[in-house]
Amino acid sequence: MDSREIVMVPRCSPRLLGWLVLGALALPAWAPAEPFPALHDDGPRVGAPASNPFEVPEALASRVRFWRDVYSRYDSNSIVIHDLENFDVIYAVINESAVLGGMSRAERERFLEAEKARINASLQRLASSEARLADLSPEDLEIYKLIRKYDGWRDFVGRLRAQDGLADRFREAVQLSGTYFQQIEEIFASYGVPVELARLCFVESLFRFRATSKVGAAGLWQFMRSTGRDYLRIDHLVDERLDPIASTHAAAKLLRLNYETLGSWPVAITAYNHGRGGMARAIETLGTSDIVRIIHDYDGRAFGFASKNFYAEFLAAMEIVGAPERFFGPIERAEPLRPDTFVLPDSVYLEDLVRYTGVDRETLSALNPALLPSVVSGDFSIPSGYRLRLPRGTVEAFAATYAGKIPADRRFAKVARRATRHVVRRGDTLSDISRLYGVSLQDLRSANSLRSDRILAGKSLWIPQAASAKHAKAPARASSASAVPAAGGYILHRVDRGDTLGKISQSYRVSPTRIREVNGLSGDHIRVGQFLKIPRI
Repeated sequence: MDSREIVMVPRCSPRLLGWLVLGALALPAWAPAEPFPALHDDGPRVGAPASNPFEVPEALASRVRFWRDVYSRYDSNSIVIHDLENFDVIYAVINESAVLGGMSRAERERFLEAEKARINASLQRLASSEARLADLSPEDLEIYKLIRKYDGWRDFVGRLRAQDGLADRFREAVQLSGTYFQQIEEIFASYGVPVELARLCFVESLFRFRATSKVGAAGLWQFMRSTGRDYLRIDHLVDERLDPIASTHAAAKLLRLNYETLGSWPVAITAYNHGRGGMARAIETLGTSDIVRIIHDYDGRAFGFASKNFYAEFLAAMEIVGAPERFFGPIERAEPLRPDTFVLPDSVYLEDLVRYTGVDRETLSALNPALLPSVVSGDFSIPSGYRLRLPRGTVEAFAATYAGKIPADRRFAKVARRATRHVVRRGDTLSDISRLYGVSLQDLRSANSLRSDRILAGKSLWIPQAASAKHAKAPARASSASAVPAAGGYILHRVDRGDTLGKISQSYRVSPTRIREVNGLSGDHIRVGQFLKIPRI
């Protein structure tokens, strides 16, 4: 855990860093799905020993079996068409590459809708009072054999859903989980949260630190911004939702609060998806905290498929993660990382940490996914107080090197902004550029590692801060490549492509209202090349 900030561990090897690169891992091809899958095997043990607080209720067993198969049997090349409420009813498993290969996303969606409509038409014919067994087509007969053993099968009409398989991705998640999973369990235990709940991150993100959803959730624990800000730093520089350690502390706190409010771990788990307030309303409406009753009987407006199945998905993930070899065969997990943590006393640029401390950029980027592109690219310095993750066993040497080698004028009390790049045009000289931006020739050469003043058209130059921080700890207010000192207590800012009044306001820490006032602007419209007066602060 990172509570003591210093924890000892081996230096990150190139092989280990490979586990952190969130691209595709080389995985063996998975077994193709059957056209009509065989009956499920025993699946999760229903009514497990009393020592297991998360035994599978009989009423949820079919849901858990279904999600177990999604996670361990059907790979991402498979699409499962199933009944929306009876999860033992699977009508078809489509091999995507064989059937849908080469289709656009829109064509794929149209095909799936047509396939569901075809199956639904069979269900409608079977549900008709005029249906006769002798008159059934081979396809209708096949579906009839599948559903006839279930009570109320005539109600299956209109209840079809398509689900992508995830087995190969889940296997990869188990491999990747070696990096942090033991530490995650320890963090959960420190908050009094059952360690079994650590499996929720497989449901949420398949153990992807940088996972994002179409609705804006991010990270291992898929926090939305609104909820994440209650526990984490989330801004244009740092998004701690992407830090597996910081976000795990946040998830443990949230789950603990859910439990203390709702009084049931199954309900607290479901609240992670549906919200604490939503589950409190469910309990109040039904007069019970029994998760089975809530799943089957609660019809809250927002309590849809995802919320109804969240607990079953957790139970399925818990079973697989507890014995992955049973589902995937021999499996190699990544080595534990347990990074050291160094709390930055100053705001510094990432490139300066690389240059002066000897830790390579790839390692820092891999261990610090919370640093956003604005920082990694060097446009902004890392904020002071940031918990910098380092390879285990290196923090003491890093601290000594940091104190002894990073120049005082490369450390800032506040976040510094290095200007956007200037693209050299024909006829530009280094002197012209230094005068344009109000920076010295020496600073301009240093920022771009130039040995002479000779520059070529098309070359991209970094423009250092106009008021470069010559004094250690000098407040480094954000400046811009387009900032030029002006008389009368103002800085002139030349509007660049992509600038907005809001961005300029944040850059200079001056309110948009004040910028509008001093420039006589009636609204927020600005144009490229326009000069704005920015009041000095």
